[in-house]
Amino acid sequence: MNGNKKDARIVGVLFIIGTAAGMFSLLLVGPILGDPNYLIKFSENKNQVIIGVLSILTMGLLLP
Repeated sequence: MNGNKKDARIVGVLFIIGTAAGMFSLLLVGPILGDPNYLIKFSENKNQVIIGVLSILTMGLLLP
């Protein structure tokens, strides 16, 4: 029974990290996508977009 509690905690922590990564990516990439000239903004903010995409990847891996 103790193993079930440990597994539930691990899954809960992974879910929280995945959700936080998704929110973080929205904060980074969201304003760029809302701009009418988003392709220009992508090229101007390469590092910000890369970090946002990696956050989305993290969310996808942790929230199956």
